[in-house]
Amino acid sequence: MDHGPSRQKSAGQQRPKRSRVAVGLFLLSALALLRQGAHQTGSDRSLSEPQQRNAAETNTSPASKRSAAAPASGNVEQSSSSDTSCSRQVKYPPRAPVDTLACQPQVATKSDTLVLSMQASHGGDLGVTGPDSTFYWVVRDWKDLGDVLNASEGFRALTRLRLPVEEASALPAVYGVDKPKRLFRKAGTYTFHLSEELETNSGTPVAECKVEYQAS
Repeated sequence: MDHGPSRQKSAGQQRPKRSRVAVGLFLLSALALLRQGAHQTGSDRSLSEPQQRNAAETNTSPASKRSAAAPASGNVEQSSSSDTSCSRQVKYPPRAPVDTLACQPQVATKSDTLVLSMQASHGGDLGVTGPDSTFYWVVRDWKDLGDVLNASEGFRALTRLRLPVEEASALPAVYGVDKPKRLFRKAGTYTFHLSEELETNSGTPVAECKVEYQAS
């Protein structure tokens, strides 16, 4: 029996089936590749945003770094200055009260006794400016230059100093004069000055009072 034509026919029928299977496999593989590519593209996009942010943070310019560091350094300086101010407050003692000075009587004659009133622990310098603008030292650096204190008296501790107008003396701040002179010799206004240090430009507070001397 001759089966030649039937075998050729069956073989011809199998070829289209194989080709259709191959095409189906190709389409499946192509679809899988497309899905994989779409997934990879989405993952790349999701990763690109953090990478851009990281790149922006790592590529910060030196100027921006300096500007960012500036507030920190300012805080350090402020804290150091505040610490310094605290240490100064602790270091220095409280400021002494300002000296006060009062003269009685305010109008004096030869027969009067002038009384200078001061608070305790006052300054160590006492001077007088006469009517002719001549300056006289009465007490300077605790030293009695006008012969107005007793040997046992400490000037800083005195709250009252009595000066007999007819006998009161002081040392003129005049070159070549080294001995006290009579203070009330000319009629006019005498201004007394009390301070921690009169001969200075450091702004030491000065207490003052005035006396009008009448010669007759």
